[in-house]
Amino acid sequence: MRIWFRLALSLTLLMLSGSAFGYSKPSPTTPGKYTNWGGRIEKLEIVAPFRLADYQRIVVEPLDTSATPLPKENAKTYPPVKAVLSQATSPFLAGLSGPFPKTPASIGEPGKSAIPGTLLVRGQVVEMDPGFGAPRYSPDGAGATHTVISGEVVDGGTGKTLLRFRQERRSGSSRDMVVSGGARGGVPDFHPVSRRLFAEGDYEKTLSFDVRQIGEDLADVLRSF
Repeated sequence: MRIWFRLALSLTLLMLSGSAFGYSKPSPTTPGKYTNWGGRIEKLEIVAPFRLADYQRIVVEPLDTSATPLPKENAKTYPPVKAVLSQATSPFLAGLSGPFPKTPASIGEPGKSAIPGTLLVRGQVVEMDPGFGAPRYSPDGAGATHTVISGEVVDGGTGKTLLRFRQERRSGSSRDMVVSGGARGGVPDFHPVSRRLFAEGDYEKTLSFDVRQIGEDLADVLRSF
């Protein structure tokens, strides 16, 4: 009797631990508009359900940076921001493709990658702010770099939009911020790499790392389907 009681108690604690210590927010895959999806994604709209296993490849069209605001041309942050924007698709692709060894990801040309069995990712860099550029402690992330990318995931065979997303990443000397529920509602997410890059004053590498992390965030979304 005691053995069965202990077994039942263990199973109960296991189930409770899963709900108590899992994601801070639910990660639904049903159609709808979500804020702070999974406790990490700022905004996600699931337009139509799909199965990642039904696709053989992921193609990222070059990120649109034509309307991204730039620092003043005489600012020291202008050259690195321009440099990162000129090749922003590469770190984004690196972050996105890491978790999918069986679903290769590549950069494609707009209008030429829409074929069956392909997930198309189209996006634009909405903001890329290098911050104050000086190592400092700020409990709310003020002065940190921040990059915002929004976009959509499309079925290459039908042209139907499956997902729409908007995600921001911040890096600072004291903490990184994964923004939840808007640009001022960040949740601390310590990451030693971007913290070190920011502290070193390397704008280009820090902003590139922000872009890469947004690619990783989108990969986490896709893995849920």
